[in-house]
Amino acid sequence: MQRAPRVPLGPRTARARKHKPPRAREALLLAHEGFEAARAVGSGHRGRLTIGTMFALPYLVLPRLAPELKRRLPDVEVRYMELSATTSTSAITNLEATVALCMPSIAREGIASERIGTQPLMLAVSARSALVRMSTVPIERLAGLPLIGLPTLEEGVDKSVVASMLRRNNVTMHIAHRVETVNSALALVMAGEGCAILPACAQIGRPPGVVFRRFRNVRDALEVAVCWRRDLDNPLIEPFLACARAALG
Repeated sequence: MQRAPRVPLGPRTARARKHKPPRAREALLLAHEGFEAARAVGSGHRGRLTIGTMFALPYLVLPRLAPELKRRLPDVEVRYMELSATTSTSAITNLEATVALCMPSIAREGIASERIGTQPLMLAVSARSALVRMSTVPIERLAGLPLIGLPTLEEGVDKSVVASMLRRNNVTMHIAHRVETVNSALALVMAGEGCAILPACAQIGRPPGVVFRRFRNVRDALEVAVCWRRDLDNPLIEPFLACARAALG
């Protein structure tokens, strides 16, 4: 069977295709916008980024990170949430946070991390303490003093950087309190309940009555890292890492 010869479009048909009804044009426009939006999200130019921060890192990082994110990712909706040492892992695992700024990094199966900096450990003491008269404190002077600790116990053994530093220098301190946040630790130091060994960035937000001192001949530091769920395929992670490196560089 032979096909019927193709009839050229007449002027009326051509005009009909050129001048589509308003609803048809609107549908095409929406479809195009949807495609462009999906392509922007897929390329990491748009989307939503939830950033978790823990310890005293907001004081150090956010003043430089937030403007950097706005500059590099102007069309990305950025949200911030506060984390603690006990909530950071679940926040990443449950995708409540896309990425988390942690100190130190989270060593858990299924969680990826990248080191972006370090923070030296310092001693936070009450302004009434005799240690304030020293410009740097010998770590031996901490022996027997009450310590305000952060939640770092794992399977009954404290494997934190602070505990490791004390053990290596044969210094034993009595744990007076364990608290969730640096702010709580500083409040107890101010109240005279003990001293705390904290990252240097904590002194940015120190309350009146608390003094920070460096240790003499001790260079221990906490690792600052970005952590995220290893199986998370999110194009915003790489540009966020670039912004975080620039903020701490």
